[in-house]
Parts: sequence; C-alpha cells; structure tokens
Amino acid sequence: GCHLVSIHSAAESADLAEYISDYLKGDGNVWIGLNDPQKKRTWEWSDRSLTNYYSWNSGEPNNQHNKEYCVELLNKTGYLKWNDVPCESLHPFICQCKF
Repeated sequence: GCHLVSIHSAAESADLAEYISDYLKGDGNVWIGLNDPQKKRTWEWSDRSLTNYYSWNSGEPNNQHNKEYCVELLNKTGYLKWNDVPCESLHPFICQCKF
C-alpha cells in the first residue's frame, strides 16, 4: 500500500530533499508520515515502520499551543529538518508505495 513518506536515515532524507526541491513548485512545507496519534509525544510513522531516525529543526518538536501532532519538512531548511504542526494545516505531501 501507499502512505505518507517515512524517513529512516540522513541519506534517505537528503535524497528526498533533493527530489522535493527538483519537483515542488512553490515554497511550501511538505507533509511526511510522522505523527503522534496518542497525543503523548510518542512519534510514529503512518506506515508503521520503525521510528529510528529524527531530524528535528532547532527547538522542535515544541507542541506549540498543545496541538501539534503531525510533522512537516521545512522549506527553509532545504526540506532536511522537521517541525511539528497542527494536523489541520494544509500542505503539499509526498507518498511512498511498498508493493
């Protein structure tokens, strides 16, 4: 099946950042599949893969206003760093499919 992308290494992160930079038109942040479904600051990938790599931006995750349970790649970091945001935010997204 297909899910929002999961990232498991610095190399995967760099490849994904390059892909997004090449193909995304505009300057928005991009959804990835990391989220906190239990709202306990326990991060999980939507594809249920192992959460073994993090690339948080400085000061993140900060759960601003106690409602940031989803994660975006930040355009201003070249799509290399992550930020927690409300899940209702509107962003482009990138999926991966495993067959």
